Order: sequence, then structure tokens, then C-alpha cells
Amino acid sequence: MKSFNFSDESINKIYENKLIEKIQQFFIKYCLFNKQCVNYYDIYENNSDDIIKIRLKNKIYGWYYLQWYKHFDNRGYSDIKYDLPIEINNLRRINKIIKSKSKFKYEIKNNFTTIQGIYSGDYSYSWEFQDMFSLLENRGIQKIAVSQDMFNNLLSYDPGVYAIEIITCDSVNINRSYCIFDDFPTLEDDIINLPIGVYNQLKITPNDKNFKFRIVKPEKGKRIKLKCFIDPSDIFDDIKNQLTLELSKHKIISLNQIICVESDKNHSIIPFLVTELFPNNILDITDIDLEIDFEECLNFENPIESLFLYFNS
Repeated sequence: MKSFNFSDESINKIYENKLIEKIQQFFIKYCLFNKQCVNYYDIYENNSDDIIKIRLKNKIYGWYYLQWYKHFDNRGYSDIKYDLPIEINNLRRINKIIKSKSKFKYEIKNNFTTIQGIYSGDYSYSWEFQDMFSLLENRGIQKIAVSQDMFNNLLSYDPGVYAIEIITCDSVNINRSYCIFDDFPTLEDDIINLPIGVYNQLKITPNDKNFKFRIVKPEKGKRIKLKCFIDPSDIFDDIKNQLTLELSKHKIISLNQIICVESDKNHSIIPFLVTELFPNNILDITDIDLEIDFEECLNFENPIESLFLYFNS
């Protein structure tokens, strides 16, 4: 301690009052990283580094950082167990960890609005082939007509590329979907027609009706990684050129979106799944040279059947 310029008197007081032991005991009691969570079986499938812990009523709980993020969006700054306000220092700690880990980064333009979403197709208990044809026909471009109020909000912003972020109304489903604005608003104020791609990204069915929407402004993209639903080697002469042409029709791309590309050999429409994006999970891809990489393709042979099996799996 003398190396830190402590006087002999100070050192003696530290030893006599056992201050070092008290500090050690304090950290052992209140440090969370080495504590096991009482809800271990809810989180054991996640990487332990991705779990954010909190002490609630003298017990340690932990949740996946994206579940915290979704809960804050859905319920405000409360804990997930009891839905009680979180003390400010704990809240800062949790938000700092979320910010450092999450790839859902963008400029938020307004607060979430609860709204009813419906699917324009005829869905009963499973997806049909007609739904797959619809996805191929619109090439995976996710566009929705919003209410006049939300459309007016868009018009009030500076020129740029904006997206509609869509989440479910619970704190469990951590998936997010993104759409661009249709050219005109809808006449309905509280109901919006959702494209099939939204249900795929959120991992839900049209039986789910309630959603939350807000406007975000994504950052420019740099790199995208795709997984083809079938082996593309005999379908394209120049797959990257075809993808570049197709992506030029999109303003945004987001994680787990399905985009559909026309073959330059037989003009069939081939689906690709977006598996990775850089730097964020939603990107503005207008007026940029986007780096395109590929993962090993899925083990299907027919593009329609591959989508049908994928959606109904």
C-alpha cells in the first residue's frame, strides 16, 4: 500500500478495521457474474456471456440481452419478472450491455404504436403454395401502406431511407421485422395489411393480430450474407450480377428476410435467405457497393417446394 502513497497511520487503520476483508465480502455478495440464476432452465440454451443478470427480491435472475431489449420496448424500463421499475444504476448497466451486443442499431424516429395487422391471403392452419407464389412474385420486397398519421410523420422527416420496425406485443418473441413505406397511405387508421415476409421474420402465423410499429432510419450497409434455398450452381451464369440487379430494387434489407432473384439462364425465380448483415441487422442499401457472400445452400431441389417446407417447418 505504500506504493500508492498510503501513510503508515492509514495502513494501520485499514488492517485494524479489516477494511480489505469487508470490501472482498461486499464484492462476493453483490457481484453477479459468478452467481447462478434461479431461472436457469429458461436461459441455459443461451451463451452465458449474452445473459444480463439482476438481483430481484434477494434472488438472482438473468435473461438474454435481446429479451431485455424487447421487454423495454414493450413494457418500458421495468424488470421482466415482476414488471417493477429498475433502479437507475442497474438500468444504465443493462442498457450499456445491450448497446454493446445488439446489432439492431438505427435512428429511432418515433415511439411504438399498437396496431392490428392482417394477412391479405387465405390462411387457415398452414401456409399454402399460393402464399409461396405471392412471395416470389413480389421478390421479397416488404412494403406496407400505413395510416395517414404515420405517413405524415414520414413526410415531416429529412429526405432519406426510412423503415417501419414491427414487433409482437409480448416480451418473449425477440424477432423483429422491417418494411418500407408504400407510396400512399391506407384509409384504415388501426389495421394494416402485412406481407408474408413479416410473418416469416417474426416466426409467427396470421393468427397473431396485434403488433407494435415505429419508424426507424437504418445505417448504410457494407456486407450481406445469403443462403440459397436450392443449389444455384446450374441456375445462374453470373449469380452476383443477378443479385446486384435484384438488390437495386430494394431500399432496405434485414436479417431473416427472404429475397427472390430471377435466373439469368431459365428466368425462374429463386429464393435466398438473408443470414447475416454488416454492420447491423437492418441496412439501407441504396447507392452503395454491397459486398455479397454466401453460405452453403439448403438441401432442396424445387424453389416453390423449398419455400413451402420452410414456412411450414
